[in-house]
Amino acid sequence: MTSSKDIKRALIKQLSRYRETSKESMQEIANEIGVATPTIYKWFDKTYLPTEEATDRLKIFLASRNMTTPTARISDQTAIDLIKQLRQAKDEHGYTIPEMAEIIGIHEHNLSSWFQGFSKPTALNAYHVMNFLNGRETQTNLFENLFTEQVAKSDMSMTLDDGTVYLSSRSVAEWVEKRHDNLVRDIENYISVFEESSSNLRNSLTMRVEDYFRTGEYIATGGQTYKLYWVSRKGCELIANKMTGQKGIKFTAHYIEYFHAMEQAINEPAGVEQPEPSIESLPTLEQAENNYIDTLAKAIQESSTRAEKMELIGRLNKFVSGL
Repeated sequence: MTSSKDIKRALIKQLSRYRETSKESMQEIANEIGVATPTIYKWFDKTYLPTEEATDRLKIFLASRNMTTPTARISDQTAIDLIKQLRQAKDEHGYTIPEMAEIIGIHEHNLSSWFQGFSKPTALNAYHVMNFLNGRETQTNLFENLFTEQVAKSDMSMTLDDGTVYLSSRSVAEWVEKRHDNLVRDIENYISVFEESSSNLRNSLTMRVEDYFRTGEYIATGGQTYKLYWVSRKGCELIANKMTGQKGIKFTAHYIEYFHAMEQAINEPAGVEQPEPSIESLPTLEQAENNYIDTLAKAIQESSTRAEKMELIGRLNKFVSGL
């Protein structure tokens, strides 16, 4: 598959729009795409169009910034090269397909399908694969604005009286490139783990299912009614982490609850009455950092799979290096 001139021009236009709205410098954008800064200037002034390889890099970059559809296709050659590198990494490190898929942050069926030649990575999947091959965190900085942008694009969202926004699981399924019935199954698994756990979180924070997911339904073409879930930002974060197993679900929910509450307390204007837990019951920043490190260290010790340990160790290294 090769990209037409019209597609290349449209991608350049999207890149120009991203540059105008983001705080990234031209040098940062060029480094992320993997081209020289003068090259981008040449694209903008219409001196020439990107090569096929540069077009793929541009698609991958724009998909990572949610500036084009996550299902945008890259060229067959780039896809084949990435799959070849994945095979090599799998053999060198002895990963199973589920282990490698979890580390990358994709569904194992996608990875298996690539290896069998049934499908090829999309632009967004290629971004995750390249981060994996380069030893970077797969989630990077994508999530911060993605939920808000997905809600803005979706005609299936709702807002409660308290201002909490929920996105339809049908929209979330499209976002994470998963069949809706499979996502519903995953959500019901998360809910069952929540309900089975009788322990409260640190600082008296209690996981409430409705803070993550609320049940709903929709009417499909033909009039048949199907189940869906309304997914909050917390729920999306839980899904986005792609951690499997009860320990992973509980751990992810733990730090989501903990840091959401800490952030809310820090950002609450002085003199405003706050719901429990009060800011006095929350730790200092140093204590919060230490608690998070302790939580990660404990989770690493309790993790049952090699892939889970490596993913958690990566998080710990990234967090500590940022202190």
